[in-house]
Amino acid sequence: MKILTIIALLSSSLCFAEQPLLTPQDVLTGFPLCAISSSYSQRCKVFNDKEQAELVPSMIDGITGIEKAANTLHVTTDVWVYSFSISNTEANKAILRFTDDAKLGTYLSSTKFDVKWNEEKRNWFMLGEITDYTTGNTEDKGKYISYSEPISFYLKN
Repeated sequence: MKILTIIALLSSSLCFAEQPLLTPQDVLTGFPLCAISSSYSQRCKVFNDKEQAELVPSMIDGITGIEKAANTLHVTTDVWVYSFSISNTEANKAILRFTDDAKLGTYLSSTKFDVKWNEEKRNWFMLGEITDYTTGNTEDKGKYISYSEPISFYLKN
């Protein structure tokens, strides 16, 4: 009986090990900020392709605060708050909500990304997005956009 219990525990821990969860630390050090539309996108235009791929929230200019909790991340500057909320929906998948909020203006945008873990590449990939709120008019608001090529996180293994 003890052997069966040990085998059951080992196999359940192996299954869990194969099902990573997206974490605020993954987002802070791996979210591809230049690959999405945001208030930060204009700054990305001066970077080369490698610099754009490597720019993650922990590298935002002028950070005044970083707050991490179990499923949230807030990166604050003097004029912006970039917030991320994670809902791990099922094994190897998550919904990542990104909120881009101006402290001194009226700009506010909220976009949900479908994110999936690729075991072979040992990385998270964004598969598509839906912008459910943005100030001003945009034709893409409320429409799901599936990426022709998944966008990878910049995780250093």
